[in-house]
Amino acid sequence: PEGEFSLWVRPGRTRTWAQADGYAPSPGEEGAAPGHRFELFLTPESVIVGKVVRAGDGSPVAGAELRADAASAAMTFTDAAGRFRLDGLLPGVYKPRAEADDALGMADAAVVLGLGETSDEVVITAHPAVHVEGTLVIAGGDSCADGWVTLQDSERGRSGRGQTEGDGLVRVRGLLAGTYAVS
Repeated sequence: PEGEFSLWVRPGRTRTWAQADGYAPSPGEEGAAPGHRFELFLTPESVIVGKVVRAGDGSPVAGAELRADAASAAMTFTDAAGRFRLDGLLPGVYKPRAEADDALGMADAAVVLGLGETSDEVVITAHPAVHVEGTLVIAGGDSCADGWVTLQDSERGRSGRGQTEGDGLVRVRGLLAGTYAVS
């Protein structure tokens, strides 16, 4: 009831963090075990709500991946009506981005969130895009179970990134036309 906790860990440096519904994840604290008394703080979550629509006809984009901004780990997907809710955010300034296999969009304006605040509805207009799909393999031909692929169009300053799914499958979504280097 007082928020106290105890953990059994190996002696040495360790890191703790906390997460709870309605709060942004704590940044955590690092210290030496045994002996360090960890103190974690949770901040009431801020939330971005909105919808993703296609440029031209305004139809909803279902299944688009939404990120609060390029640096944030906060992520969700749009529902069948193109609606989304990005929660667990700290107060701050965000520029939400939506990616789908065939669409890419970014909020027209930055979203400024205060402590525990929910944004007005953000409408993201998504433009036609493509996706690249392939298989990541390691020397000898076996599929890579845990890896990343980055596509970089240095000329236009665009990039995309995808993590392996089952059997080394990688999908990079929301790419605009260009010539991309693969790494």
